[in-house]
Amino acid sequence: MKQRQSRGLMPWILTLLCAVLLTVWVLGSMPAAPKEGAAVAAGTAYLDSAAAKDASAIAETLREREKQRRAELLAKQKQEERDALVAKITSGELDIWSMFDSYVILGDSRAVGFYYFDFLEKSRVLADGGNTIRDVAAHMDDIRALQPDYVYLCYGLNDISIGYWDTKEEYVAELLQVVADLKEALPGVTVVVCQTYADLWQPDGIHVRPEFYPYWAANLILAGLDSPAEAEDATNETENDPA
Repeated sequence: MKQRQSRGLMPWILTLLCAVLLTVWVLGSMPAAPKEGAAVAAGTAYLDSAAAKDASAIAETLREREKQRRAELLAKQKQEERDALVAKITSGELDIWSMFDSYVILGDSRAVGFYYFDFLEKSRVLADGGNTIRDVAAHMDDIRALQPDYVYLCYGLNDISIGYWDTKEEYVAELLQVVADLKEALPGVTVVVCQTYADLWQPDGIHVRPEFYPYWAANLILAGLDSPAEAEDATNETENDPA
C-alpha cells in the first residue's frame, strides 16, 4: 500500500522539481541591470566625493573655469578687432598715423625718420644716429614727463655693429632690464621691442625710404595690440568684474 502511494507521488515530485529548475533557469537567464546599478554607484560616489571636498576648493575650480572661459572670449574678441583693424589699414580706410596718441618711440637713425619725414611729433620720437638700448636711460626723464601708454624700442643696427655685448645672452639680459626699468617708471605701460626688416632702402642700404614708414607704423600698432601686457590687463579687468 505504501509503495503504491509513493509511486503515485513520484510523478508529482518530479513535476515540482522540474518547475523549480525551470524557474531557476528563467530567473538566471533574465538580464539584470548591471549598467544601471553601476551608474547609480558612480553617481553616489561622485556625490560623496563632492561632499567631501572643501567648499573653497570647489569655488577655486569654478573661478579657474570662468577665468579660462573669459580668456578664450577675450582672445576671440581681440583677434576679431585685430582683423578688422588690418582690413581698414590695408584698404586705406584708416589713417595709421591717427592711431599714434599716447606713445614714445626710442631708437637709432632709422627711427629718426618718423619725425624727419613729418609723420609723427619730434617730441615723442626720442631717437638719434648711433643710439643703442644703452641710451634709453638718458631719455628716462623725458619719457616720464610724456607718460605714454606705449613705448616702442626701435634699436638693433648699432647694437650689433658697436659690439658692447660679447654674447647674445648678455644683450638679451640687458634688453630685458631696459624693459623692466621702463615698466617700473611707467606702471601699466606696454613696451614693444621692434627691429626693422625692409626692402625699401635708401641708396646707403642702411636707412629706409619714406614710403616704408607707414608699414613700419602699422606693425608697431599691431604689435602693441598683440602684446602680453594688453592681454594680462584685460584678463585682470574681467577677474575684477562682479558680473
